[in-house]
Amino acid sequence: MNVLPHTTGDGWESGREMLAAAQVVRYLAGIVRDPLSPPEFPPQLEAVEGLRELASSLVEVSAFAVRLAEGDLSGTLPVRGAFAGALKMLQGNLRHLAWQASRVAEGDFSQQVDFMGEFSQTFNAMVAKLDQSQAALRASESKYRQLAITDSLTGLYNLRYFFTIAEKEFRRALRHRRPVSIIMLDIDNFKSINDRHGHAVGDTVLREFSRNLGRTLRGADVLARYGGEEFIVLLPETGREAGAAVAEKLQKNVEGCFIGLESGCLNITASFGVSSFATFSGNRLTAAEIMEQTVKRADQALYRSKNSGKNMVTFLAFGDASAEGLGVGASRKMRNSAE
Repeated sequence: MNVLPHTTGDGWESGREMLAAAQVVRYLAGIVRDPLSPPEFPPQLEAVEGLRELASSLVEVSAFAVRLAEGDLSGTLPVRGAFAGALKMLQGNLRHLAWQASRVAEGDFSQQVDFMGEFSQTFNAMVAKLDQSQAALRASESKYRQLAITDSLTGLYNLRYFFTIAEKEFRRALRHRRPVSIIMLDIDNFKSINDRHGHAVGDTVLREFSRNLGRTLRGADVLARYGGEEFIVLLPETGREAGAAVAEKLQKNVEGCFIGLESGCLNITASFGVSSFATFSGNRLTAAEIMEQTVKRADQALYRSKNSGKNMVTFLAFGDASAEGLGVGASRKMRNSAE
């Protein structure tokens, strides 16, 4: 750029040249101070070679930098050069950073920043901290969710969760016309165990008994603590014979289970009641009603086992009303748990 178009070397011309140079500096300074509203191009500087082009570039670069500083990443900068290139790189980095931040907001904590110097360390540390916090929160949610559906002593499902699963299974059984069975069981003479050995031993018996039951059942079966020393098992896709066979296998396993105590080994037994639903023709009951009736029959069958010498399995068919009035505790508890 030549700001001295008419130099002659005398003092008068030197004064004009200095005045012109000062006007150029003031004009360019005005652009830098307010690039979004730059001053009008001074007509008296039209003769300054390259000044208009320089001013135009300065306006574009300065305005672009101002928009970046305000967070507007949508602009374009046609100007070339080292400074313009640095601004374009900054714009690209900020756009990528905005995209990474959106990914983090959606739960993708794999995002890492390897540009923008010290800022990248802070961003990466923040993402790592969020990842740790989310992992801790998920673990906490899982823990409390598990606590909400399990019995604290035995770790088995609690009654409310059992019937939530059971009602779904009975609906599925009714829809697909598939059998389903219920086993009710009760540790024999449990009160005498508590009276003789204390409640701590009684708790140990309940835990060991629960583990033994869990090892015997299939993965699809649902085992829950019914309350006290009572337990209940849901057997999907299982009819009368198979349901009774499972109960007999459980009975044998319990009978052969010895629980070690400081005073020796304790052998326990249990009584079982089984009922199945597999009669679909002519059925007018809902899934909930079928479930309640099946549990009631299994409870009545358990009552018969208890009153027939204990340590045995009794089966009652879904439609067998011969035990009406007996062992209705189960269905009563079931209704209470659903309230």
